[in-house]
Amino acid sequence: IDAAAFFSSIFTVNFCEIEERLQTQDKKPYILLAAGGPSQKALPLKIILDRWKGINILDGLVTSENIAQDL
Repeated sequence: IDAAAFFSSIFTVNFCEIEERLQTQDKKPYILLAAGGPSQKALPLKIILDRWKGINILDGLVTSENIAQDL
C-alpha cells in the first residue's frame, strides 16, 4: 500500500478544530505523525513502534536527528 496515498485519501484534518479543542484540555495529547520513508510502504504498527523506542521528543515534535535517521 502506498502509505501517503492511503492516509491522504482517508483522513482530512481540520487543524482549526484541533487547535480549539487543545485550548480546552488540561493535558497535552500524544500525536503520532506517520511519515513514509524511502519505500513509502505502510508497516505493521509493532514494527513502527519498535523503531521509535529511542525517539527523541522535544515539546511533542520529532527532532531533526530522528528525521535524519529516517524514523
